[in-house]
Amino acid sequence: MSVSDLDTFITGSLRLLESNASQTKITMKYRPQSDIVNSKVSFRTKNDSLGLTYKYNTANLKEFSRGLSAVGPTGVNLQLGKVGKQAFKKKSKDLPGMTTLLVNQKVKTYVEPVKPKSSPAAAAVSTSVPSKGGKKKGKKGKK
Repeated sequence: MSVSDLDTFITGSLRLLESNASQTKITMKYRPQSDIVNSKVSFRTKNDSLGLTYKYNTANLKEFSRGLSAVGPTGVNLQLGKVGKQAFKKKSKDLPGMTTLLVNQKVKTYVEPVKPKSSPAAAAVSTSVPSKGGKKKGKKGKK
């Protein structure tokens, strides 16, 4: 079924992948036009054994970016409607990425390594080194 809302496509595709990920296909097609504004991207999630297809077409760059992040491992944040806000008691819901459902592994979040604090002796050495500095001189413009 062709859907007009990107959020409907994302939630339907996630349900389809949760139910039967091994036989579900995810397809993205880019159709370039001579005029870059009229170029289109289509997303399709299809499962032949269940007989379900979700299709979404867009020419909007923001929608393309959101659809691409929904397919990727990080997922998207879905803004809930009035009924969803009452049911979940919050304004938005984080959805997993479609590829995490395909690989059956949890995505590890990147944690920056902690830099060790430098000793006072090392700090004294680094401050004694003269550095080039000062104010940059601007060039005179044409008059």
